[in-house]
Amino acid sequence: MQGLDPMDVKILRFLSADARTPFSHIARNLNISDVAVKKRVEKLVQRGIIRSFRVDIDLKKIGYEYTVFFEIKPDPAMANNVFQRVLGLPNVLEAHLLVGDYPILVKAVATSMDEVRTLADTIGRMDGVLDMKSSVALESESKPIDISDRISQRSLGARR
Repeated sequence: MQGLDPMDVKILRFLSADARTPFSHIARNLNISDVAVKKRVEKLVQRGIIRSFRVDIDLKKIGYEYTVFFEIKPDPAMANNVFQRVLGLPNVLEAHLLVGDYPILVKAVATSMDEVRTLADTIGRMDGVLDMKSSVALESESKPIDISDRISQRSLGARR
């Protein structure tokens, strides 16, 4: 895959800060047309660099008071199967396949401790799950990625 040119990086900086930024606003700030911004964003989507545009919802405000993490130790022969089944469970926000003693890490939300317990029981009883640990977060906060200071032009694979 070709690297990003400087204009693509600038557009990504705007969109990573706020995915709702109007193309006309980006265009004005970069001294290009809004059509050029639109075409570049479409190409970034086609190339798979932009995978989606998301809404950041405050889950506590809609009743999900608990964030819980599950570390799952599957039968090695069934790891991918367990991973896919866990990812399909309601309330699961993320699942990661890792290297380590507990190679599946899951982040989920729940409205009550009873719901946490039910989810833990569901995962623990899955065929292929050998062991599981769970942790309930005391505080959870997330922030959007800001590529402006963290990812240099060169690390994005820019052409020289």
